[in-house]
Amino acid sequence: MTLEKTTTSTTRSNGRAERKRLSRRVRGVIAVLRGPVAEREGASDHVRSAAQVLTSLAQFGNLNREDRRDVNAALRRLWLALEEIERERCA
Repeated sequence: MTLEKTTTSTTRSNGRAERKRLSRRVRGVIAVLRGPVAEREGASDHVRSAAQVLTSLAQFGNLNREDRRDVNAALRRLWLALEEIERERCA
């Protein structure tokens, strides 16, 4: 086996492992959001959870450049919304 084939297979297995981790994290967050805990969480907690999932997707997901830009734009909006929610809470 050549170095190039070894590197390619290692990269593929790392990509699969990252996608599995991301998938588990997303399923875990969705399970929490569907459960009774979600009813007790405030808006800022929901926004923070969504931002965390999108951050994982942007970092480890298999996204093309345009999709990654869209995810990053959504993240910016979520963080701005979170800041506004917390500012209103403190006022």
